[in-house]
Order: sequence, then C-alpha cells, then structure tokens
Amino acid sequence: MPPGASRERVTARLTQLRDVYDGFDIQQTTLSVGPEEFERVCGDDTSTTLAEVVVTDGAGRHLLVRRDGGWHHPETAVSDGEPLVPTVREAVARRTGLTPRIETVTAATIVAIECEPRDGAAYQLQVQFAASPDEGEVREPAAWRSDSPAMPVVK
Repeated sequence: MPPGASRERVTARLTQLRDVYDGFDIQQTTLSVGPEEFERVCGDDTSTTLAEVVVTDGAGRHLLVRRDGGWHHPETAVSDGEPLVPTVREAVARRTGLTPRIETVTAATIVAIECEPRDGAAYQLQVQFAASPDEGEVREPAAWRSDSPAMPVVK
C-alpha cells in the first residue's frame, strides 16, 4: 500500500460527516495518474479531504474566488487531525473575508488515485458544502457573482 491516505481514514471522515448531516449521496471514482503525480499525492498522507463551499446569499448570488483565470467556489484541503467544518470555515474566511455558515453536504465523492504498475491506491474524500453568509465582508480575490461554475467537479 502506498503511503497516501488510506480508504479507512477517508471512510472515518465520511462517518463524521454522516453523524452531522443527513441525506447526501456518496459517489466513488478512480483516477489513474502518472508516476510523478502519484508520488506527489502519496507524499501528503495526512490530507484526506478536499472541501468546496458553495456560499449563496439571499439574492441567489454565489461567493466566488478568482483563480487560474476564472471564478471558482472557495475550496481547501483538510488534514486528518483538523476538525472539518471549523477548518473549512476558517479557510474560506481567510481567503474571502466572509465566514460561511455551513448548512449541509450537497455532494461527497471518494476518489481512489492509482498508478500502473504500482499496487494499491491513495484515497481522498471530496466534499461539497452548501452555505450561507455568516459574518464578515467579501474582499479580493473574492466577489459575489450571479453566475456559478459547473459543480461538482472531481479534481
């Protein structure tokens, strides 16, 4: 087994989410990557969760962050030892100026990352949260926008 996050650790994080949030589907997918990308993924054996936050205000606008030439929902990686929701709230607040109120899980995907000819896989849980504004003021590189990128996207 490669040193990347194990399926058991991803499943444990998923169980934590299920204890708090009801009614979300879980998808599973497998990505095949080249040796260099696989080594990079396996090098970080503590980051089991990638969280995307879809923050919508009362006017139906989305909080988006300008990145890589486009607009994206705020996202962050969360390590095993960190509490998921507080870490996500803090990361979004640092990036955008706005602290979100996490309301529900809208999507969850277990991603197995494999590389031929190596045995085993590294795993990641990708979660999409729905949220509303809680406190703070939006600042660059974030903005309220009426358009929204396609979602969810497995990265």
